[in-house]
Amino acid sequence: MYDSPEYKRTRWSYIAECTFEYFVALMVSDSILSLLLGNLGMSDSSIGIVSSLVSLAFLFQLLTVPVVRRITNTKVFGIIFHTVGQFAFAALFLVPLLPVGGRVGRVTAVALIVVAYFGNYFVNAIIFRWGTSFVEPSRRGKYGAVRDMTSLISGVGIQIAAGIAIDRYTEAGNVRAAFIFCAVSCCVFSAADLCSLLLMEKEKTADCPAQTSGRATFADIMRNTLGKKEYRSTVILESLWRGAMYSAAGFVGTYKLNELAMTVTAIEIVNIAAQMARMALSLPFGRLSDRTSYSKSASVGFAVAAAGFLALAFTTPDTRFMVVVFTVCYNVSMAGTHSNFLYMTYSYTDPRFITEALAIKKGLSGIAGFLMSLLAGRILSVVQENGNRLFGISVYGQQVLGVLAFLMTVACIAYNSLVIGRQRDLEKPANGKEGAKGSD
Repeated sequence: MYDSPEYKRTRWSYIAECTFEYFVALMVSDSILSLLLGNLGMSDSSIGIVSSLVSLAFLFQLLTVPVVRRITNTKVFGIIFHTVGQFAFAALFLVPLLPVGGRVGRVTAVALIVVAYFGNYFVNAIIFRWGTSFVEPSRRGKYGAVRDMTSLISGVGIQIAAGIAIDRYTEAGNVRAAFIFCAVSCCVFSAADLCSLLLMEKEKTADCPAQTSGRATFADIMRNTLGKKEYRSTVILESLWRGAMYSAAGFVGTYKLNELAMTVTAIEIVNIAAQMARMALSLPFGRLSDRTSYSKSASVGFAVAAAGFLALAFTTPDTRFMVVVFTVCYNVSMAGTHSNFLYMTYSYTDPRFITEALAIKKGLSGIAGFLMSLLAGRILSVVQENGNRLFGISVYGQQVLGVLAFLMTVACIAYNSLVIGRQRDLEKPANGKEGAKGSD
């Protein structure tokens, strides 16, 4: 079944869709988004919080829970909302060109970001289940690695072109042209994303118990998700991780542009190097996941991330090379955490409730991540208002956030070892035999 032409085409189409979605994400992240929001008059702390809206956007996945079993056509439903979200990102870059300014411009930008994330994350779990239903369960780890590698390596040209174009426009004093370039690019990528989704086969109801098991009450859903101790532990772990990520990552873009005085091109070159490192290690991480367990592979990712946050804590204008270490470690850590968090959910959830389980976990962990971003934004503001001093010590706010993220990542490692590690034998190893004690 998995070797049939329609299954193969759908798997490659899903990889293509993820790639074009990644291209749009590159255009609305890090220094480029910071440049846009800064042009609208936002402060560093506000930019960091808005950059972390992706974490709060996971809340939109909770809205999937009451509607997932009412969807009669996954393909049409997913395409409509996802496409609206992608093109909303393109419209974001047109805000500086509108005859509005000040507060109205900033509110419009934030509103478009919310609409974009809603369109994406409302159907995120649905599209993931749809695409994954065409992948043989024993090869999910490897498939996820190939999917990530394809996005990363093809994104290199996008980052180089975007960095050079934006720098040339801004250096010429024509920042409006830079935003038009970003808007047009996002439109092209969004159209390609749409075409990839259209090429995918409709979801096979036989492969998706959630589509064939009839209506489920709220009590049924809660009993089979948060009512399960093993599943709850994965929610707690991902919440800790989201807190660590968004307590620092969203605030580094302005640090690179301002205090570290890096150009957009230089930042993109560093990002490319980091993503190439992630690409090189994605397949080894995928094989490690299939050979051992998703949680064990995630532990390695946490350790690499901890090293990156520690490097950020020592990053200053005099040691700005340390931000390269942070960027590389942070990206490499994603090879060990991103897909493993998704597939870990499959191991600890009844297949009939997998979509609800994915949505609930992303939603709750998203709340944790956004709350940490609010706290981090407050810490950054306090340090900057005190002349980059804390308790009488000369320090930049992002260094303090690096320490906070490091401590939270250490907590992730401890929890994963003491709690998830003890239930790791429940994970489904590559041979498909559940409950195999050797899966560790």
